[in-house]
Amino acid sequence: MKVNITFPILIVLFLLLDNGICNDPPRLQPISLPDMVSVGEKVITVCGVKVGSKPMTFKWRKDGSDIKNVPQVSVEVSEDYSMLSITSATKENMGNYTCIVENTFGKDESTFSLIIKAPPSWIRIPQDVKSSENKAVLFECLADGHPKPVISWMKNGNLIEDSKTGGLSEDSTNIFLNGSLYISQVKSHHGGTYTCIASNSVDPSLKSTASLTVNGKK
Repeated sequence: MKVNITFPILIVLFLLLDNGICNDPPRLQPISLPDMVSVGEKVITVCGVKVGSKPMTFKWRKDGSDIKNVPQVSVEVSEDYSMLSITSATKENMGNYTCIVENTFGKDESTFSLIIKAPPSWIRIPQDVKSSENKAVLFECLADGHPKPVISWMKNGNLIEDSKTGGLSEDSTNIFLNGSLYISQVKSHHGGTYTCIASNSVDPSLKSTASLTVNGKK
């Protein structure tokens, strides 16, 4: 007697597939994120699986280290996705994030860069200086932020042109690459009020003022 076993086999295959027993390694969906996030903004990104046999485990890393007990950062895990949340972004949250998913049959991972826009903040501001003629004077002005702040200087309200060559301008004044202002040989006409301005694409810009007194005169 001929026995038709096709139907029972189909039933078994259907049950196996319905229970997720398909021996499939996980494959992740593309992770989308804004190009840049501002300081203080909330960040939510989802790491989702488009195919893969259950159960699956998820893990998150930042710059190669597991994310554990990071302030303002939380991770939620479901059967086939994991969600990373940052309640209020700071510069410290900037970096490369990797979502890793794994099951018995393999693993997959996806890495993305989180860029935080941060307004300028002072590292060092210029201080008042008293000098005699023919001495060298340095006004330090250093700022942090992302993108990197651009430093410019004004004297008595007028913009100081940078020589752009790394050498000294005609009046012995130069702006270094780090933003500091250097006068190699102070003369009486150098006296006055100097203002350092730090700016990038994120408001507000910063200003800090210091005075140069030469032979007792500003």
